[in-house]
Amino acid sequence: IVFGQMDPGDFMDAYPLLSAWTAFMSDAFFNNPAEALPQQGVGFVTRLFLTDHYYVSGGVHDALADADGFNVAELLDGEDLFYWAEVGWAPSKKSVPGDSIHLTYWVQDELEEKGTERSRGLALSIAPQVFDRYLPFLRVGYADGDATLMRRIWAIGFGVELRESDLFGLATSWGAPVEPDTRTQWTSECFYRIQMTDHLQVTPALQITRDPPFNRVQNTIFVGSVLRMRLAF
Repeated sequence: IVFGQMDPGDFMDAYPLLSAWTAFMSDAFFNNPAEALPQQGVGFVTRLFLTDHYYVSGGVHDALADADGFNVAELLDGEDLFYWAEVGWAPSKKSVPGDSIHLTYWVQDELEEKGTERSRGLALSIAPQVFDRYLPFLRVGYADGDATLMRRIWAIGFGVELRESDLFGLATSWGAPVEPDTRTQWTSECFYRIQMTDHLQVTPALQITRDPPFNRVQNTIFVGSVLRMRLAF
Protein backbone atom coordinates (compact mmCIF):
# COMPACT_ATOMS: atom_id res chain seq x y z
CA ILE A 1 0.00 0.00 0.00
CA VAL A 2 1.43 3.38 -1.04
CA PHE A 3 0.02 6.84 -0.37
CA GLY A 4 1.62 10.18 -1.09
CA GLN A 5 3.19 12.25 -3.83
CA MET A 6 3.83 9.87 -6.72
CA ASP A 7 4.06 9.36 -10.46
CA PRO A 8 1.22 7.00 -11.49
CA GLY A 9 3.36 5.66 -14.34
CA ASP A 10 5.74 4.12 -11.80
CA PHE A 11 3.00 1.72 -10.70
CA MET A 12 0.49 1.39 -13.55
CA ASP A 13 1.12 -0.55 -16.79
CA ALA A 14 4.87 -0.69 -16.17
CA TYR A 15 7.38 -2.85 -18.03
CA PRO A 16 11.18 -3.37 -17.73
CA LEU A 17 12.18 -0.73 -20.33
CA LEU A 18 9.92 2.01 -18.95
CA SER A 19 12.61 4.56 -18.11
CA ALA A 20 13.69 7.58 -20.14
CA TRP A 21 16.87 7.66 -18.05
CA THR A 22 18.08 4.18 -18.96
CA ALA A 23 16.08 2.97 -21.99
CA PHE A 24 13.70 4.42 -24.62
CA MET A 25 13.07 8.17 -24.72
CA SER A 26 10.14 8.36 -27.16
CA ASP A 27 6.73 8.63 -25.52
CA ALA A 28 5.58 5.78 -27.75
CA PHE A 29 7.68 3.43 -25.58
CA PHE A 30 8.40 5.45 -22.44
CA ASN A 31 4.68 5.63 -21.67
CA ASN A 32 1.49 4.52 -23.41
CA PRO A 33 0.03 7.47 -25.41
CA ALA A 34 -3.39 5.78 -25.27
CA GLU A 35 -3.52 6.33 -21.49
CA ALA A 36 -4.49 9.59 -19.76
CA LEU A 37 -1.76 9.40 -17.14
CA PRO A 38 -1.82 12.46 -14.85
CA GLN A 39 1.32 14.24 -13.75
CA GLN A 40 3.09 13.51 -10.49
CA GLY A 41 0.78 14.28 -7.59
CA VAL A 42 -1.21 12.89 -4.70
CA GLY A 43 -2.30 9.29 -5.14
CA PHE A 44 -3.06 5.94 -3.54
CA VAL A 45 -1.89 2.56 -4.86
CA THR A 46 -2.40 -0.97 -3.58
CA ARG A 47 -1.22 -4.37 -4.83
CA LEU A 48 -2.17 -7.88 -3.71
CA PHE A 49 -0.65 -11.18 -4.83
CA LEU A 50 -3.34 -13.88 -5.00
CA THR A 51 -0.68 -16.57 -5.56
CA ASP A 52 3.08 -16.53 -6.01
CA HIS A 53 2.58 -15.30 -9.58
CA TYR A 54 -0.90 -13.79 -10.07
CA TYR A 55 -1.67 -10.33 -8.72
CA VAL A 56 -4.24 -7.54 -8.74
CA SER A 57 -3.46 -3.87 -8.24
CA GLY A 58 -5.11 -0.48 -8.55
CA GLY A 59 -4.87 3.18 -7.74
CA VAL A 60 -6.62 6.54 -7.45
CA HIS A 61 -4.86 9.78 -8.37
CA ASP A 62 -5.55 13.49 -8.67
CA ALA A 63 -6.16 13.95 -12.40
CA LEU A 64 -5.25 17.65 -12.13
CA ALA A 65 -2.07 16.92 -10.23
CA ASP A 66 0.64 19.51 -9.79
CA ALA A 67 4.11 18.21 -8.97
CA ASP A 68 4.75 21.33 -6.88
CA GLY A 69 1.74 20.80 -4.62
CA PHE A 70 0.40 18.22 -2.17
CA ASN A 71 -3.36 18.68 -2.25
CA VAL A 72 -4.97 15.76 -0.41
CA ALA A 73 -8.37 17.51 -0.56
CA GLU A 74 -8.44 17.04 -4.35
CA LEU A 75 -8.15 13.29 -3.83
CA LEU A 76 -10.78 13.12 -1.10
CA ASP A 77 -13.51 15.23 -2.72
CA GLY A 78 -14.23 12.48 -5.25
CA GLU A 79 -13.96 14.74 -8.33
CA ASP A 80 -11.37 15.17 -11.07
CA LEU A 81 -9.85 11.76 -10.40
CA PHE A 82 -7.97 9.13 -12.35
CA TYR A 83 -8.64 5.47 -11.44
CA TRP A 84 -7.02 2.28 -12.65
CA ALA A 85 -7.09 -1.46 -11.98
CA GLU A 86 -4.72 -4.15 -13.20
CA VAL A 87 -4.59 -7.95 -13.23
CA GLY A 88 -1.47 -9.81 -14.22
CA TRP A 89 1.08 -12.59 -13.99
CA ALA A 90 4.69 -12.15 -12.92
CA PRO A 91 7.58 -14.59 -12.46
CA SER A 92 8.07 -13.33 -8.90
CA LYS A 93 6.69 -10.76 -6.48
CA LYS A 94 9.87 -8.69 -6.74
CA SER A 95 9.50 -8.26 -10.50
CA VAL A 96 6.31 -6.15 -10.23
CA PRO A 97 5.98 -3.45 -11.43
CA GLY A 98 7.94 -4.33 -14.53
CA ASP A 99 8.59 -7.86 -15.72
CA SER A 100 5.02 -9.16 -16.18
CA ILE A 101 2.05 -9.89 -18.42
CA HIS A 102 -0.92 -7.71 -17.44
CA LEU A 103 -4.17 -6.08 -18.49
CA THR A 104 -4.95 -2.57 -17.26
CA TYR A 105 -8.28 -0.69 -17.21
CA TRP A 106 -8.37 3.04 -16.47
CA VAL A 107 -10.94 5.82 -16.14
CA GLN A 108 -10.48 9.59 -15.94
CA ASP A 109 -13.26 11.92 -14.81
CA GLU A 110 -14.44 14.77 -16.98
CA LEU A 111 -12.06 17.70 -16.46
CA GLU A 112 -13.75 21.04 -17.06
CA GLU A 113 -10.50 22.85 -16.36
CA LYS A 114 -8.81 21.08 -19.28
CA GLY A 115 -11.93 20.77 -21.40
CA THR A 116 -11.73 16.97 -21.67
CA GLU A 117 -14.63 14.56 -21.42
CA ARG A 118 -14.82 11.48 -19.22
CA SER A 119 -12.44 8.96 -20.78
CA ARG A 120 -11.51 5.34 -20.28
CA GLY A 121 -9.37 2.68 -21.88
CA LEU A 122 -7.66 -0.69 -21.87
CA ALA A 123 -3.98 -1.57 -22.13
CA LEU A 124 -2.28 -4.93 -22.58
CA SER A 125 1.41 -5.44 -21.86
CA ILE A 126 3.36 -8.63 -22.53
CA ALA A 127 6.93 -8.11 -21.36
CA PRO A 128 8.52 -11.20 -19.78
CA GLN A 129 12.28 -11.28 -19.28
CA VAL A 130 13.84 -14.24 -21.10
CA PHE A 131 17.07 -15.99 -20.08
CA ASP A 132 17.95 -13.08 -17.75
CA ARG A 133 19.21 -10.89 -20.62
CA TYR A 134 16.47 -10.59 -23.26
CA LEU A 135 13.60 -8.12 -22.75
CA PRO A 136 11.01 -8.54 -25.54
CA PHE A 137 7.73 -6.64 -25.27
CA LEU A 138 4.37 -6.12 -26.93
CA ARG A 139 2.15 -3.27 -25.72
CA VAL A 140 -1.34 -2.43 -26.98
CA GLY A 141 -3.69 0.37 -25.95
CA TYR A 142 -7.18 1.64 -26.74
CA ALA A 143 -8.87 4.80 -25.42
CA ASP A 144 -12.47 6.01 -25.49
CA GLY A 145 -12.67 9.77 -24.97
CA ASP A 146 -10.51 12.78 -25.76
CA ALA A 147 -8.15 12.77 -22.78
CA THR A 148 -5.32 10.91 -24.56
CA LEU A 149 -2.99 11.60 -27.46
CA MET A 150 -3.80 8.34 -29.25
CA ARG A 151 -7.05 6.42 -29.74
CA ARG A 152 -5.25 3.18 -30.60
CA ILE A 153 -1.63 2.18 -30.38
CA TRP A 154 0.58 -0.87 -30.49
CA ALA A 155 4.29 -1.11 -29.84
CA ILE A 156 6.69 -4.02 -30.26
CA GLY A 157 10.38 -4.25 -29.52
CA PHE A 158 13.09 -5.70 -27.37
CA GLY A 159 16.10 -4.98 -25.25
CA VAL A 160 19.14 -7.18 -24.80
CA GLU A 161 21.80 -6.86 -22.14
CA LEU A 162 25.34 -7.02 -23.57
CA ARG A 163 28.67 -7.34 -21.83
CA GLU A 164 28.07 -6.80 -18.11
CA SER A 165 25.75 -3.77 -18.01
CA ASP A 166 25.34 -2.47 -21.59
CA LEU A 167 21.85 -2.48 -23.08
CA PHE A 168 20.72 -2.41 -26.72
CA GLY A 169 17.10 -1.57 -27.55
CA LEU A 170 15.05 -1.49 -30.75
CA ALA A 171 11.29 -0.85 -31.09
CA THR A 172 8.58 0.35 -33.44
CA SER A 173 4.99 1.49 -32.88
CA TRP A 174 1.85 2.53 -34.74
CA GLY A 175 -0.69 4.98 -33.40
CA ALA A 176 -4.04 6.46 -34.46
CA PRO A 177 -4.61 9.91 -32.89
CA VAL A 178 -7.75 10.91 -31.02
CA GLU A 179 -8.23 13.91 -33.30
CA PRO A 180 -10.45 12.96 -36.28
CA ASP A 181 -9.26 13.22 -39.87
CA THR A 182 -5.59 12.92 -38.93
CA ARG A 183 -3.14 10.42 -40.35
CA THR A 184 -1.73 7.54 -38.35
CA GLN A 185 1.83 7.71 -37.11
CA TRP A 186 4.75 5.26 -37.13
CA THR A 187 7.54 5.68 -34.58
CA SER A 188 10.79 3.75 -34.26
CA GLU A 189 13.70 4.09 -31.86
CA CYS A 190 17.09 2.46 -31.44
CA PHE A 191 19.54 3.05 -28.58
CA TYR A 192 22.70 1.60 -27.08
CA ARG A 193 23.41 2.25 -23.41
CA ILE A 194 27.12 2.06 -22.66
CA GLN A 195 28.29 1.56 -19.09
CA MET A 196 31.44 3.68 -19.21
CA THR A 197 32.31 3.28 -15.51
CA ASP A 198 30.59 1.91 -12.42
CA HIS A 199 28.63 5.16 -12.14
CA LEU A 200 28.54 6.71 -15.63
CA GLN A 201 26.27 5.71 -18.54
CA VAL A 202 26.22 7.18 -22.06
CA THR A 203 23.28 6.34 -24.34
CA PRO A 204 23.34 7.32 -28.04
CA ALA A 205 19.89 6.95 -29.64
CA LEU A 206 17.99 7.59 -32.85
CA GLN A 207 14.23 8.20 -33.20
CA ILE A 208 12.33 8.15 -36.49
CA THR A 209 8.73 9.38 -36.79
CA ARG A 210 6.87 8.66 -40.01
CA ASP A 211 3.70 10.60 -40.95
CA PRO A 212 3.44 12.81 -37.84
CA PRO A 213 -0.28 13.71 -37.67
CA PHE A 214 0.14 17.37 -36.72
CA ASN A 215 3.03 18.18 -39.06
CA ARG A 216 1.99 18.49 -42.70
CA VAL A 217 5.34 19.96 -43.75
CA GLN A 218 7.51 16.92 -43.02
CA ASN A 219 6.59 13.29 -43.61
CA THR A 220 9.59 11.92 -41.73
CA ILE A 221 11.30 13.38 -38.65
CA PHE A 222 14.65 12.21 -37.28
CA VAL A 223 15.77 12.92 -33.73
CA GLY A 224 19.26 11.89 -32.65
CA SER A 225 20.69 12.04 -29.17
CA VAL A 226 24.40 11.45 -28.66
CA LEU A 227 25.03 13.18 -25.33
CA ARG A 228 22.49 11.55 -23.03
CA MET A 229 24.55 10.87 -19.94
CA ARG A 230 23.57 9.54 -16.51
CA LEU A 231 25.70 9.69 -13.39
CA ALA A 232 24.36 7.52 -10.57
CA PHE A 233 25.85 6.57 -7.20
